[in-house]
Amino acid sequence: MKKTQWIANLMLVAACGVLLPQSAMAQTNVAIVDLGVVFEKHAEFQNQLKLLRQEAEGLQKDVMQKRQELQAKMEETSGLYNSNSPEFKQREKDLALQAAQLDLDAREKVRELTVREANIHYNTYNEVSKYIEEYSTKNEIRLVMRYTGGDMKPNDPDSIMQQINGAVVFYRPEKDITNAIVQFMAATKSGVNGQ
Repeated sequence: MKKTQWIANLMLVAACGVLLPQSAMAQTNVAIVDLGVVFEKHAEFQNQLKLLRQEAEGLQKDVMQKRQELQAKMEETSGLYNSNSPEFKQREKDLALQAAQLDLDAREKVRELTVREANIHYNTYNEVSKYIEEYSTKNEIRLVMRYTGGDMKPNDPDSIMQQINGAVVFYRPEKDITNAIVQFMAATKSGVNGQ
């Protein structure tokens, strides 16, 4: 009976020796990353957004200019023709059709820009995710959670709700790998480009 008890105790000690370190590792191999900061420091992403914004601003200026030209043509028509004349009515109709087409074209272009912006975010997210995966694998991190850094702003409801709805309530600063990911991406990209 003593031999059986001794074997059971030995198995219990062995099981605890295996379970405790794994449990401790599972708890300590979790990290967090602020994707907003990573995206903010991602030069290609920022450049692509800047170019897209410039294109959107150019579109807006172009549409405004064309609307002003149509408005000027309408005023010119009012000065040239009697409002009851067939010429006035035809020209008014033509200008209205041009204005409607301009609006349709502008909305289509805005939709296109919106899709392109979404694709920029999508591609950058996939790229960043791969860097996070590679970094985490190298550093034996088992789980990376997204969080939003920074403090809540009492007068900003969006800031408050973003923090309240976030998955991370508390973390130790050494678990935040945001800067490490930014540096890892930069080092990896410069290494790839330098080859």
